Amino acid sequence: MKPTLVIYIPAATIDDDSSIAWHVFGSAGDLQHSGTHSLAALPDALRGVFADGETLVLVPGELVLIASVRIPSRQMRQIKQALPYMVEELIADNIEEVHMALPAFKADDNAAMPVAVVRHDLLINWLDQLYQHNIKPDWLGPDSMAVPWREHSRSFFVAGERVIFRSERFSAQVFYRQQAAVYLQLLQRQFAADELGAVPRYIVGSGIEDAAAARELQQLIQKQLDVEVETAEYSETGVEVMAADAVREREQSINLLQGGYAVQRKGGSAQWLRTLKVAAAALAVYVGVSAASGLWYGWRAEKAKDETFALYRELFPQERRVVSPKKQMQAHLRGGSALASPLPLLTKTALGLRNNSMQLDELRYNQQQDDIQLQLRTPTLEALDQIKQQLSGVGLNVEIMSAAQRGQETLGRIHVRES
Repeated sequence: MKPTLVIYIPAATIDDDSSIAWHVFGSAGDLQHSGTHSLAALPDALRGVFADGETLVLVPGELVLIASVRIPSRQMRQIKQALPYMVEELIADNIEEVHMALPAFKADDNAAMPVAVVRHDLLINWLDQLYQHNIKPDWLGPDSMAVPWREHSRSFFVAGERVIFRSERFSAQVFYRQQAAVYLQLLQRQFAADELGAVPRYIVGSGIEDAAAARELQQLIQKQLDVEVETAEYSETGVEVMAADAVREREQSINLLQGGYAVQRKGGSAQWLRTLKVAAAALAVYVGVSAASGLWYGWRAEKAKDETFALYRELFPQERRVVSPKKQMQAHLRGGSALASPLPLLTKTALGLRNNSMQLDELRYNQQQDDIQLQLRTPTLEALDQIKQQLSGVGLNVEIMSAAQRGQETLGRIHVRES
């Protein structure tokens, strides 16, 4: 194991003056050096205490969505092709605006596939600032996946005003301490229909600086959920606990540096260069053959597409707009209209949003699914839950997809459809 540098980024955006906590671990996993410096002063602080090792970066967990999807395939290529379509249903952002990352290992065929989702602009800003100061990460992930967690437990980790909740290895959410009572109510509803079996352990942990806040949260959980709650108070600071856990558990977490963000290593032997040249020559031949075949198949595909649209217009000359002949034909066969109208659903949604102190950032209507995804800003998590209740009261099926605190506001994503 190489020496490891762990850097903690505290916010969505950083600059030269941002305060950055750092820890250097030896090859045996022991902490050797640590400190907190501005980003501009960080290279000088690390000079002489860290070299020729790996760099891990932790970012705020509330900015990274940890979700799971089920894709019926064993081939990683097929999984990656289907992933955007599965994730698009879980987020309010446009799928082109987010980056998706998978764990390094293949999940069981019958298990859901964990996926981490983060906005491109956030990831680009973090990497740009780090590279400007000659800091080149090998691994970057959310701090919510770097807090201690035990099998068959529901763990809360207090980190300042934030609380990180984990119920599974690839399940992590962040809320603020002042929202604890409302969040516990949501958890109580979520776990009300849990399967029968062993009762999970409830654990509240914290670094040494947040021990008093952790004990307060322990009492609140015991009172509100009526469960026994253990405490795990560490003698290290919260950031040090997360840094050490990130080093130990990095292979069981998700590295966001994948795809276009993957780390490109330099070096290699002469044998590697010869192999690369041979592969390049073979690739050139393959590309030439594929290009010729691709032109012919592309021409055939365009011709078949034109014939499909022409046949549909011949069968249904009264239909002015032809978007997808296959889906519109299926709609005709079912006896329904080819394109659903959003007006009834929008009308009910508008009724449910009346008299609310909220800001609507984005509304996306899926015509094929006849549902709506809303991105809202509310003063508190409780206000977001009230909006859900009001939408349910006008006859809609409502699901809160995610909720995260951003400054003094709560950013929520809600999925709405007819009951």
